Amino acid sequence: MPSSDRNTGSPAVVAVRFVFRFLLAVLLLLGGVLLFRSVASAATGTSDISVSKSGPATAKPGDNVTYTVSVTNNGPDAATNVTMNDTLPAAESFQSASFGPGVIPGSFCSLPAPGGGGIVHCVIPGLSNGQTNSFLITVQVLGTVPDASLVTNTATVGSDQSDPNSSGREPSAGPGDFGGWRAGDLRHPNRL
Repeated sequence: MPSSDRNTGSPAVVAVRFVFRFLLAVLLLLGGVLLFRSVASAATGTSDISVSKSGPATAKPGDNVTYTVSVTNNGPDAATNVTMNDTLPAAESFQSASFGPGVIPGSFCSLPAPGGGGIVHCVIPGLSNGQTNSFLITVQVLGTVPDASLVTNTATVGSDQSDPNSSGREPSAGPGDFGGWRAGDLRHPNRL
């Protein structure tokens, strides 16, 4: 019998080859499932991700307003694929964005066109317990904003991990609170 012909031979040899191939296929399949479960479990855990926002309490039409948005992992586990979304209100036009202190390597942002509206979307590949990543977002107050208008700007965060305390994921920005501002209000002590 030629050695290159693997499907010939006694019925016992053919049966052993079949069983061996079947078991090999089952082991490869189980190995893939276990590998998938191991990768999937790496994204599990608990991370309390919070976002804070600061900026001036007042602004007038034509002013540039810079918000500092800080994303923090309060633990207990590391967080992966952390996202921050800041939807700009209609009273603001996007000007620029940059990373603040504590930038995590590999972080990136998708930005609206300067002068337009939209969403500032940033991704942080990972945050260890206690680690913070900051973003500086500058917008311009539109000239059509009436005096004493309350403008609310909200940032939201998320990650691959479950969050035992989701209350810190969506701070709204109101006057003097997380960087919101009131148009034309020049009485605030922080206003230059």
